[in-house]
Amino acid sequence: MLAVLACLSILLTAATPAFTIVPTVVVYPLAASPALDRDAAERIVTTLATHIAQGGLIKVVPPSTSVERQNYLADARSLGANYYVTGFLTPLGSGASVVEQVVSVTSGSMVYSVTNYVTNLADIASQGDSLRAGILDQSSRGIQAFEAPEPAASTPTPAATNGPNVDVNVNKFFGRKKPSAAAVAVAPPADATLAILTVGGSADNAQRAATAQALVSAFAHLGRHAVIVDAGTPSNAVCASSHATTMVATWLDTPPPNEAGANSALRMIAYDCNGNVAFDQTFKQPLAAVTDAAVGAYLNPPSKRRV
Repeated sequence: MLAVLACLSILLTAATPAFTIVPTVVVYPLAASPALDRDAAERIVTTLATHIAQGGLIKVVPPSTSVERQNYLADARSLGANYYVTGFLTPLGSGASVVEQVVSVTSGSMVYSVTNYVTNLADIASQGDSLRAGILDQSSRGIQAFEAPEPAASTPTPAATNGPNVDVNVNKFFGRKKPSAAAVAVAPPADATLAILTVGGSADNAQRAATAQALVSAFAHLGRHAVIVDAGTPSNAVCASSHATTMVATWLDTPPPNEAGANSALRMIAYDCNGNVAFDQTFKQPLAAVTDAAVGAYLNPPSKRRV
């Protein structure tokens, strides 16, 4: 069985288009009342994971074995996930009340939720479809598919799950998966023009717009020319229309208003016009400082240590 799953994983990865940024999601067991049958609870979680992953564009990875609920966020971060799904199950009449929550791993805040009364797995499947739509909506605010020519043979393409026959089952669900390697930071040259894509994330519209302006200012302060473009997806068309040599995509997640003093989180990914990722890091700072921190780290990558 493991050999079959491994072969399936290779086939699905090979079918993934070049430069597709696929959000990675972990689906954890829902907190259930003792009155609910354990096998039924596991079938519910497996059904949710299957429908979230169906059709590609989202990669579902299994959680670590025996992870406790209070450690879901830390575990999802260790697995390299962008979001995780959890929630609650409460038996009610002949069915159950189900609440599922999508949490941003970057900010630790809930960004989407689905609540419903279910009586069968078909109802659960429908909720899985709703969760999938919500996750894709959150992800599309920052980066979706990158439409570009095929990369050079030496350029690695990101590994991602795609296709309608995604296999997510209980055995695979409780295995382990290592996070993917981070991009090696490469600063743009001094004469580069950077296109700032529409800022995504859970922050409100005003905060995202202000962040785009702050990025332009931060780049200018460090001697680079940046322009804001009306596009949420990196593409060759963006480079051509803005005369940019680098595209910068960001997600901003801000803490709830009642969490005074909490940091905001900014993920920044920089692409060249061939789709190569030159930078991909997440920063946690007060909102007023997080853009400067991200731009400073991008333009001043650590020197390679000589052997």
